[in-house]
Amino acid sequence: MNTHNQEFYESQKKNQWWLHLLLAISEIGVLYGIYKQVVIGETFGTQPAPTGILIGVFFFTLFIHFFITQVVRLETKVDKFGIYYRFRPFINSFQFVGKNDLNKCEVVKYNPLLEYGGWGFRLGLFSNKGRAYNIKGNIGLRLEWLNGKKLLIGTQKPQELRQTLNLWIKKKEVE
Repeated sequence: MNTHNQEFYESQKKNQWWLHLLLAISEIGVLYGIYKQVVIGETFGTQPAPTGILIGVFFFTLFIHFFITQVVRLETKVDKFGIYYRFRPFINSFQFVGKNDLNKCEVVKYNPLLEYGGWGFRLGLFSNKGRAYNIKGNIGLRLEWLNGKKLLIGTQKPQELRQTLNLWIKKKEVE
């Protein structure tokens, strides 16, 4: 865990069972339409799509399934200098926040739907809470810069993150 003075690291991806189930159901539905039109020779629905379109939709749903569950990834690192985060594929290189640039830094429980409009890459356009990058759950690292800018980074390791931040505060007081 402590490679290169790294005190905390977390990598999250969307791996909720219900998401896989929902995406698999849509894939099975399209496969059923292809089976019905190609193998049985019956039309699928009252206004059937051409078989090529159905096959394209099937591969598109497979791509979306793969993209959401394997490509989208939130990574957070904390070391003695600050916090690093990226939310692939939207933010590919780590963004750095120096601990001395922050007015507030705390692990909080929050309401993803009411405060940020859900999970994912949230731009904070409709609230004064700032941006949010979260994958699942309702616990996150809330940051507030000295200039008032705000960001919430979701976490599935709140205790470990809290311990790291407590060490930060003690080190900062000594410096």
